[in-house]
Amino acid sequence: WSARDAWLHRRFGQGVNLAFKLLPRRRRMHPRARAGWDRAEGRIPADAPLVHTPARNLPPITERDKGIHYVGAAGSPR
Repeated sequence: WSARDAWLHRRFGQGVNLAFKLLPRRRRMHPRARAGWDRAEGRIPADAPLVHTPARNLPPITERDKGIHYVGAAGSPR
């Protein structure tokens, strides 16, 4: 790990941080957190079904039946 590597790593991190700050607040959140925020703000009904993680965040299909992974209703609305 050279000084140049450290500098590049730091600069990359700063770039990611800047890009994240430019995103709207709602887009920064996980879909389930965003749904909770929407519930609190009244954008969706309080009794709306819970949002599960998008399929892209799930473990590989071969791993999903293992008990160590929680796989909710994949492909649920929103």
